[in-house]
Amino acid sequence: MVQKDVDEFFNMLMDRIENLIKGTKEEKVVKNLFQGVLANELICKGCPHYSEREELFCNVMLQVKNKSSVEESLKFYVEGEMLEGDNAYYCEKCEKKVSTLKRCCIKRMPNTLFLVLKRFEFDFDTMQKVKVNDFCEFPTELNMAPYSQQELTRQDLIKKMEEKNLSQDDLNEDELHILKRKVPGNYYEYKLKGIVVHHGTADQGHYYSFI
Repeated sequence: MVQKDVDEFFNMLMDRIENLIKGTKEEKVVKNLFQGVLANELICKGCPHYSEREELFCNVMLQVKNKSSVEESLKFYVEGEMLEGDNAYYCEKCEKKVSTLKRCCIKRMPNTLFLVLKRFEFDFDTMQKVKVNDFCEFPTELNMAPYSQQELTRQDLIKKMEEKNLSQDDLNEDELHILKRKVPGNYYEYKLKGIVVHHGTADQGHYYSFI
């Protein structure tokens, strides 16, 4: 009898299922079906160093306020932010602060992808929780390649080559691997199977689904 947002309920449900199937032959079902890996990256711009922290996920939380489509929301999700000036990142290898891109992207795609549209937020002017009713279009087929770590790293490398007028002969072995690595196209392709709809306000309402 406790009201929960759909993402709160989903995360609780996945945790309960995982705990119940521990030690059984099905204990990897949730991981195999729904789990992916995020990469939280720190890409130093003032030096050549890089660090990454992996994080398991079962859903991707997307901003929908002022975003006209899921693709636009995903682009914003992987855009990252520059840490510079007083907020610059302290590089332990260089022992100094350097301008750094802090970015989160998808390192490993799940077999089934859940996207959560952030329809609820806290309004600090009214000090109340409000529902975001902005229109956000979603496709029946979605290519996740542009939001993957592999493609973003490849685009970063191409941009670097263009800026510094480099050719493939100037790249090291790791960079050549990034540039030439091929992944089957269907690895990033998803077809829409269901949506969950909230009807009501931020304080009350009902969920229903189309599958």
